[in-house]
Amino acid sequence: MSAEIEDIEDLVLAAVNAAPLNTYCKVFERYDGQFNVDDVNKIKSRLPAVFVAWTGDRFDEQTPFTTYMDNANVSVVVAASNLRDDHASKLGNTGAFKMLGDVKDLLHKKQLGITGSYPLILTRRVPLIDIPGLAVFGLDFNLKFLD
Repeated sequence: MSAEIEDIEDLVLAAVNAAPLNTYCKVFERYDGQFNVDDVNKIKSRLPAVFVAWTGDRFDEQTPFTTYMDNANVSVVVAASNLRDDHASKLGNTGAFKMLGDVKDLLHKKQLGITGSYPLILTRRVPLIDIPGLAVFGLDFNLKFLD
């Protein structure tokens, strides 16, 4: 691989830890099971937050035995919390919907600086947790580069 997995995650974390997202977001980390807890309220004090995880890749042969296209996938998880009402964690200046838009603006069609890479492409946005007071969404990006 032209870029190591941890390098890709670091580059994505650095790209999202920028304005306007870093003006209201508290946490930028690799995803390491932060939502696999018995009490979701424990994580609410750290929100809004952005988590990044490499989610696998696929290699396609470009020329026999010499060049491969690495189709790497990275997920960005945004999480927001608000106790005012059921929809407040999604809406407003620090809500999950604003975070979705800011992450898209910071990453979609942007270069990460990996030699031989194409820009990141947003492939999917999906709700992960949507309960009163907590909204967690995932954005999936594809990064192609020659290996």
